[in-house]
Amino acid sequence: MGHALVTIKEALAVAPGIQWVRLIALRHAAADAYGRPRLECLLAGT
Repeated sequence: MGHALVTIKEALAVAPGIQWVRLIALRHAAADAYGRPRLECLLAGT
């Protein structure tokens, strides 16, 4: 979560004209029953 907050603050600092930031943090999860790779959403917000 700390990295996410720093990233949001940096985005607002380098582009002061933007109104909001959307952040989605994903990670690789174990394969599903068919062997296909999956992603898990750890964090999503605006």
